[in-house]
Amino acid sequence: MNPNEQISRYPKRSDGGALILRLQRINKDLKRLILNLNSYVCEPTTLQLYERIQGLRSNIRDLQEENRLLREQIEARQLEPEQQQPRINLQMEAYKNLELAVLEYIGMAKMHS
Repeated sequence: MNPNEQISRYPKRSDGGALILRLQRINKDLKRLILNLNSYVCEPTTLQLYERIQGLRSNIRDLQEENRLLREQIEARQLEPEQQQPRINLQMEAYKNLELAVLEYIGMAKMHS
């Protein structure tokens, strides 16, 4: 048996596995955003900041839930492979937008402290 035949006997990682890893990374990053918002530096000092931080926290929870549902659908093979990548891309884009919003909030909170 040549080495190529031996390697082909082992299952290759499916695209679903790589996509699940991406979702897990996004969740890890979302947890980091929550930690940043819970920092004393981000403590809201005005009504506007309070409303903004509550909205950010809500958006983070919503994105975490969407990630969980998407991960479950991928694991259960409820989505066709061509449907998975676009949904992951949307999740990544939503995370990036949320991260920018959190950074903007942190800047605003520092100005008011």
